[in-house]
Amino acid sequence: MADSCTPRRGSRHYPMIVALIVGLVSVGAPWVTVELPTGATGTAGVAEVAPASFSAALAAVAAWGATLLTRERATRVVSVLQGLLGGVAIVFYARAFIETDSVIESVASNASGVIGALSASDSVTTWSPAWIGLWGVVLLAIIISGLWGVLVPGRRGSGRSKYERSDQVDEPDPWESLSDGEDPTSR
Repeated sequence: MADSCTPRRGSRHYPMIVALIVGLVSVGAPWVTVELPTGATGTAGVAEVAPASFSAALAAVAAWGATLLTRERATRVVSVLQGLLGGVAIVFYARAFIETDSVIESVASNASGVIGALSASDSVTTWSPAWIGLWGVVLLAIIISGLWGVLVPGRRGSGRSKYERSDQVDEPDPWESLSDGEDPTSR
């Protein structure tokens, strides 16, 4: 029986389930809205603002899905990969906010239809900190789940079904039972 301080093996999936739900809700949300002097408006979500972060997060979700099918040792290895992908996603998430001018210019170019004609200073930009923060929560949950998978990978069993007989069961020899006066068919 598990200690009360030891996490249950399935509990490592809770952060990923939260990440999936929040990620699916926030993936289409506008992170940035750019209003151009011409009156055109453009919006962009996570896939446009931080595409590398989005891609790394999707790969981390795929790694987590693989851990649902693997045994303990492989789960640890894939969980390390999941945590690393979450870290890469955070690096590209932060990078999108370091290079905000290029993000704004890209959204403005898409909204105007003219590439490179407008600079970041030519437009009015509104960021959505709630959606941006939620994506940060998603990435942290991915990393936490990956670390948890390394520390508590869970067990997938010995490869034997619970209905299969164990090799260690000592079945009495039916001929011995007959010699002892027992009917082996009465069991």
